[in-house]
Amino acid sequence: DGTSFMRSRVLARVEVRDSGIGIAEEHLPELFKKFFQADPSLTRTRGGAGLGLSIAKALIEAHRGHIGARSKLDHGSTFWFLLPVDGPVRCTSTNTPGTSA
Repeated sequence: DGTSFMRSRVLARVEVRDSGIGIAEEHLPELFKKFFQADPSLTRTRGGAGLGLSIAKALIEAHRGHIGARSKLDHGSTFWFLLPVDGPVRCTSTNTPGTSA
């Protein structure tokens, strides 16, 4: 009968922002690689092997999603990810500074 159907893809976006020291622009493309550390001197004081973001990337991509980051030195960073969502979507809260979820 000539009827066509198009399946739409709904994506959920999650962002986490901070107002910390930020990350230099030249380090952003490397952030999600295994063992990468923008400032290795922090490892001694805060720990970490540089695996967390690469694991997050692998998990997000395994679910057909995307992950990324924006940052500016002395102004903080924003990390985000997108995941496809099947079925109805309902937003339950938006947490902004000074409020709780």
